[in-house]
Amino acid sequence: MFNRTRKKVKTKKEVAEFEALLKPVYSELFRFIFAMTKNKVLTDDVMQNTLVKAYESFYQLKDKEKFKSWIYTIAKNETLNAFRKFSRCKETATEDDVLYNISIHQDTMEEIMIREETKNQLGTIINQLKKEYKEVIILYYYYDLTLEEISDILGSNASTIRTRHARAKKCIYDSLIREESPKKEVNL
Repeated sequence: MFNRTRKKVKTKKEVAEFEALLKPVYSELFRFIFAMTKNKVLTDDVMQNTLVKAYESFYQLKDKEKFKSWIYTIAKNETLNAFRKFSRCKETATEDDVLYNISIHQDTMEEIMIREETKNQLGTIINQLKKEYKEVIILYYYYDLTLEEISDILGSNASTIRTRHARAKKCIYDSLIREESPKKEVNL
């Protein structure tokens, strides 16, 4: 019907450049998608669609420095497309998904228990944040994206993202302080 021709990556140089840019972000990208879908099979499908779309339109990327935010944007859009397709949208990530990168070193049992409690406490607090705050915190702290990259991915103004980041940090801080403050005893 329609004769849509796409210029595909053809030269060995373009293929090598694509692979070189993809390699350092591949596993992070996979975890990013999994954190949204919470389903291995769906994550595999979305990852494949993301890579195909990125590969086919790689020639359109003018600034290779923005590759990471560009491919994350594709991944986010492909995930939303998959949610629409399968009519099931899970918007929040579980604590374990979000905190996947935290590693435990050989420490004393007390340090391990404190770290686990802190991790669980932070995960709970992050999951209770408003969606727009949670997205910024997860992308910034767990995927090491800059606020500018996050604004590209989420399609929001950079100053809006900075404000959301500051407000999210304040919410987390306030929640931690509230939980740490000693409970007042009631004398009857």
